[in-house]
Amino acid sequence: MGNPYISSSVVIRSLCYSEGSQEILYVFIVDGVERKLTGKMHDDSDIRGVEYSCELDEFVMLLMPFDEKTSKKLFSISWMYVDGEDVQFPITLIRL
Repeated sequence: MGNPYISSSVVIRSLCYSEGSQEILYVFIVDGVERKLTGKMHDDSDIRGVEYSCELDEFVMLLMPFDEKTSKKLFSISWMYVDGEDVQFPITLIRL
């Protein structure tokens, strides 16, 4: 996938969740360029999680130097969306 050069922002344009497969599709806009990445939601007993695809994991790790709370933010937004809370898009994840 390569290192995303970020000059201004990373925005979550939309999410799409499949309850059957528990897959979640993230549509990011990175400096005006769309990037689609996937993950899988897990809700086992009292433990909730988001399993990132390799590409999403790499992307999030590359964003961490800009904001160390990027993964926590993405986790929170993901579960709010899956739980049916009112999530307003677009959501700015990082702004430089």
